[in-house]
Amino acid sequence: MTDGASPETNGRNPDGTFGPGNRANPNGRPKGVRHKLGQDFLAVMQKDFAEHGPSVVEAVRTDKPDQYLKVIASILPKELEPSADLLDAISLITRRVIDTAHD
Repeated sequence: MTDGASPETNGRNPDGTFGPGNRANPNGRPKGVRHKLGQDFLAVMQKDFAEHGPSVVEAVRTDKPDQYLKVIASILPKELEPSADLLDAISLITRRVIDTAHD
């Protein structure tokens, strides 16, 4: 091995990095391990939410409205296409706010 890595150093170079073609686990990560972790995590969260979700959502909404809005914003699509009904509602609210300010 001309790059400084040798079998005695487990394929590592003098600076501790792995030489070309050498890895700590030559078999790699078993297929599906990362996916399984995600599935297990989501299953636990789903069970917890089923038991405590509504009360926690209500508590966050009343006690920490800024965090509540962050959660809502995080689950919305990045580019939200507003419906005609939503635009009409925004327009109505805006007019009422302006009218109230002028009274």
